[in-house]
Amino acid sequence: MTETFHNFSIRTKLKLMALAIVALTAALGLYGFLLLDGNAQKTAELQTGVITRDDLVSDYHDATTQSLANLYRLTSIASSESNAAKIDEFAKGVTKDLVALESGLGGVKAAMAKEGYTDSQIQTFAGLIAAYVKRGKDVSDMATSDAATATGMMTGTRQHFETMSSSLDQVVLTLTKHKANSLTTIAGDMHQGEMVFALSLTVIIAIALWLSFFMGGLIAAPLSAITDVVASLSEGDLSVHVADNGRTDEVGKLTTATIRLRDQLAGAEKSKADQVGIIVGSVGAGLSALANGDLTARIHAELAGPFAKLKTDFNMAMDRLQSTMKSVLANTHGIGTGAGEISQATDDLSRRTEQQAATLEETAAALEEITASVKSTASNIRAANERAAAAKDAADNGGKVVGTAVGAMDAIAQSSKKITDIIGVIDEIAFQTNLLALNAGVEAARAGDAGRGFAVVASEVRALAGRSSDAAKQIKSLISASGQQVEAGVKYVGDTGAALQRIVEQILQINALVFEISQAAEQQASSISQVNTAVGQMDQVTQQNAAMVEESTAAAHSLAHETEALRELMAFFSVGERGESNLRVVARRRA
Repeated sequence: MTETFHNFSIRTKLKLMALAIVALTAALGLYGFLLLDGNAQKTAELQTGVITRDDLVSDYHDATTQSLANLYRLTSIASSESNAAKIDEFAKGVTKDLVALESGLGGVKAAMAKEGYTDSQIQTFAGLIAAYVKRGKDVSDMATSDAATATGMMTGTRQHFETMSSSLDQVVLTLTKHKANSLTTIAGDMHQGEMVFALSLTVIIAIALWLSFFMGGLIAAPLSAITDVVASLSEGDLSVHVADNGRTDEVGKLTTATIRLRDQLAGAEKSKADQVGIIVGSVGAGLSALANGDLTARIHAELAGPFAKLKTDFNMAMDRLQSTMKSVLANTHGIGTGAGEISQATDDLSRRTEQQAATLEETAAALEEITASVKSTASNIRAANERAAAAKDAADNGGKVVGTAVGAMDAIAQSSKKITDIIGVIDEIAFQTNLLALNAGVEAARAGDAGRGFAVVASEVRALAGRSSDAAKQIKSLISASGQQVEAGVKYVGDTGAALQRIVEQILQINALVFEISQAAEQQASSISQVNTAVGQMDQVTQQNAAMVEESTAAAHSLAHETEALRELMAFFSVGERGESNLRVVARRRA
């Protein structure tokens, strides 16, 4: 069985492991679903059964207690209240509550039947309820006519209530115990389900981990061993041992392929060593002939595989090198003749370039003197422009000062007008004071001896008003004269501002002309500076050209000497019959 499992493919093994985990998980999920469904059903039965009945009986018990309290309250109201209508209305409410107890008795009887009470016990309880309700109705009816009798009847009514309440308490206690037992049962089932679920989950996790480790050892260990073998083969170790495990899955197929790869690499290595021996012998002979200057040597050995291209490339390279050397030998003499002509031409060019450089140097010196003169002129014009601008600024400031003075004069004139208005008001006050003093004197005269003191005061007031009027008139005349002088000053200052404005306009025109002259002078200086720079650059270029010509002359002479040396070196190579005839031609020309 184990061998059969080992021969399964890796995909099949992984599928089986996944199916095992899914089956265990599905079983756990089904158990949890059934457990939760059973608890849900029990909870629903508890909510619709004993809890509902317990709530019903508890509410009924509270209603009976409330009815007894209402009866006591009714008798208290009937004893202290003189309003018969109010007593009658409350009595009807109490009777209505007692009737509700009778109508709700059916639900209590059904609850008792569900809890296992016998019919006789239920009838006994119903009789107690009926006796209490009848007694309560009697008390309610009696309270509307005789409060004292109704109050005396409450003792018997309470006895009926206590008998009935004791029986009802037993029913409530029975329902409460039933509810508590049901909740305890559900809690126990839930705890048991939790324990079983946790245990099952632990078992599933343990099985999943075991399957993971088992499958890892079954798949990962052989793959790791094969990986090590392939790494050794990639490093060139063909003696590594590969164990054939006899498996037919992917691991077994990979092992077989690795063994075949190792054998193929070993065979290829042996073939490669044989080819290397042939290559070293044939290519080495060709390279040795090339080192001795023999360009007619070729590889004639048979090379296999990629080394056949090496033979073809070597033979083609030798053919091209032989052809090239033949052309070089044929053209060496032409290069020597051309080098001599270039040497003569460069000597002539060097002399002419030196003459041109001397002329440009003199021209550059003259342009430098002109440039210095133009720059000095431009600097003087720039200074004049700056002074004209300063004069313009001073004139502008003077105009602003004059404008400020004109504004101050206008303000003084306005203030003088306001002072004149105030003096007019003072004059009117003095006039009114004089009239009042006159009236006061008249009234004092009418009063006789009693108004003498008041008459004296009125006389002083009139005198004071007269002096105030005279002083106001003097101040008004002085202010009028001052206003005339201020108006004259405003006129003179305005004339001064107009004159300064005309001066500013003239200075602006002079400034514009000086600015245009300054710009023209700067443009001329810039243009001459550019010309000077260009001439300097031409001088430098000419000097560089002269140096380059001298270098070219030296290079041409050196080229002629190198050509002669090249001819001697080329005589070393053997390129065939044509090349040998070329060498003889060269030797005759040298002789």
